Amino acid sequence: SDGVLPKSMNELIENDIITHDMLSSPYGPAWDGEGDYAFRTDMSEQESKAANFTTSTILLIDRAMLLNEGMTAVGFFDGHVELLDSDELMHYLQMDSNQGAIDSLGIPDWMRP
Repeated sequence: SDGVLPKSMNELIENDIITHDMLSSPYGPAWDGEGDYAFRTDMSEQESKAANFTTSTILLIDRAMLLNEGMTAVGFFDGHVELLDSDELMHYLQMDSNQGAIDSLGIPDWMRP
């Protein structure tokens, strides 16, 4: 609400915005046990409002798909979704608009640049 990103998936569940069932990827479970989906929790309110109009800024990923298939569905702040392989995802994650996203999205160490 009010254009502020939630602090966690639990906050979305507690506020009845999503259910636990919605957090299960068809490609899951993620083998590392860290959750099938991940979304950005590393941005301030000001950054998240500015990012709404940035087509390269990542909001969420399907972690289970990334870990189990090497590809992932990526949701961007402007509302579009792309299917990216791990190299393409890393390219986006190295952009200025995605600083902090690698940790926030739970990208495994072995996949990081």
